[in-house]
Amino acid sequence: MEQHGVVTNEDLAGCRLAPSTVRDWCRTERLVRVAPRTYLVVDLADDLSYVAAAQASCPTAVVSHRAAGALLGLDGVAGSFPELTVPGSPPAIGWAMFHRSKDLQRFEVVERDGLRCTDATRTLCDLGAVEDEHTVERALESALRRGLTSVSRLRWRSDQLARPGRSGPGLLRRVLDRRAPGAPPTGSELETRFLQCLRDHRVPAPERQYELRLRSGGTLRLDAAWPEHRVFAELDRAA
Repeated sequence: MEQHGVVTNEDLAGCRLAPSTVRDWCRTERLVRVAPRTYLVVDLADDLSYVAAAQASCPTAVVSHRAAGALLGLDGVAGSFPELTVPGSPPAIGWAMFHRSKDLQRFEVVERDGLRCTDATRTLCDLGAVEDEHTVERALESALRRGLTSVSRLRWRSDQLARPGRSGPGLLRRVLDRRAPGAPPTGSELETRFLQCLRDHRVPAPERQYELRLRSGGTLRLDAAWPEHRVFAELDRAA
């Protein structure tokens, strides 16, 4: 199991390291104490070390919100700032953000890179509490594109989680309600941003992934099209 350079008191004891050795390693900065009972092996640290340390110091914590979005590789969600959800009182760790929730279910927890994190459905339900609609939409389209969740599942779970004072599910429902019924996911984050730009400038929404039948009998899939106007758009990120 990946530990991202994080060890606990139990790990050190299991290696039969004497307390004096641990103190010496801390003094020489071979080990750095980053949380209660939790240390970072400096030579083994990576981008997820502090997320792993926050979880190691609080075994009931689950990586969530933006940190889960980044861990799942959802479009528009960047960074690995430690952000986790706990069922009770959060630990006193100043460099991490903790959310309290008593309705996180076991079926909503998956493992990525050795860390327990919320699945795509729950992550999208939570993300609107800390991000804007554009970011949630980009994350949503990428999750649908990769088959990590579905529109019906998102509607079902966001309905269950909605309550006064919880903004995430409501924002997600607004994003879902804006999608045309049965619309396929965008083909890339660039396509999602293109659709957002069109909407922001009040340009009528195109048909996504439009299939054009050729006279030769073949077909051509277009990123976006307004067939009634015989206009289409193909998008490609510049090198």
